[in-house]
Amino acid sequence: MEFSRPPLVVAFGLSEKRKAIVADALAGASDVVCLTELDEAARAEALRNAGVLLTFNTSKELRSGEAALLASARLIQFMIGGVDFIPLGELPKGVPVATNGGGYAESMAEHALAMALAAAKRLILEHGNLKLGQFNQFTHNRMLAGGVCGIFGFGGIGAATGRLMHGIGMRVHAINRHGEIVQERPLYDQLVRNPRFTACIDAWWIEPVRHGEFRIDQPFLDLPNVIASPHNSAQGTGAHNISLRRAVENCRRALTGEAPLHVIGLDERLM
Repeated sequence: MEFSRPPLVVAFGLSEKRKAIVADALAGASDVVCLTELDEAARAEALRNAGVLLTFNTSKELRSGEAALLASARLIQFMIGGVDFIPLGELPKGVPVATNGGGYAESMAEHALAMALAAAKRLILEHGNLKLGQFNQFTHNRMLAGGVCGIFGFGGIGAATGRLMHGIGMRVHAINRHGEIVQERPLYDQLVRNPRFTACIDAWWIEPVRHGEFRIDQPFLDLPNVIASPHNSAQGTGAHNISLRRAVENCRRALTGEAPLHVIGLDERLM
């Protein structure tokens, strides 16, 4: 296998439709090679010559010893925004690593708005009451318009959420921070003490993708003031194709000599 220029190496399978998205977003900046279509020797050669690697999870998509072959790459681009569960310390230290910050922002923002509206309008709670024969037509619910939406973490997802919340008449106050800032037991205790306080939970402390199982140490799902979903906020129709395009556009930046976006600091690669 010979390369006239460093290729974009894709570590996961692509349908024909998604190959077309990659080609369009790449805009002729490089050739595209899919690792899943290559034998052992061709995989090694592609990785040694890679300009950029596009991956969901290097610990699952690369075989033993393959990460070291990327020492000459210009960028390792992840398809996801949160990579704290991936052993980044196993990747070549001299190669920049980028997340797909905001790749699924619009889908996740809609999910946040839907959960907020469901909580404010007591939709889940009153659905349960109707099943019990209780027709609470005159029980007050909350208007979001005119209220304040607080957002912790004002990256791509936070900004997209803020736009939707502003669109329905809320004032948006945002703090630009990230990380796991909500503790499980204190949140549960707050919900028990304050039944009019509602928690909408999409991302969980122990999840299958990161930990191999779903587990909660407090019985959140037994509480009437909890609205829960299985971290599926990124699964909106078309969201994966939008995210793919954004990731490949960042790959193109690296391949054409521009500075890529969402590069992870060295302090975050010590895992």
